Amino acid sequence: MAGRFSRPVWPGDTLTISIWTYGPNARFQTKRQDGTVVIDRGTASIRS
Repeated sequence: MAGRFSRPVWPGDTLTISIWTYGPNARFQTKRQDGTVVIDRGTASIRS
C-alpha cells in the first residue's frame, strides 16, 4: 500500500475513501467531508 498525503488530517475528521480495482491492484483516494483530498494517488496490491 502506498499513497501521498496532500493535506493534513486531524482527529475527529470524517473521511471518505474511494477505491477502484484493476485486477489484482487497487487505487484509492481519501477526502475530508468538505471534499478536500487528503490522500491522493493511493495504490494497493490485493492478495487472495
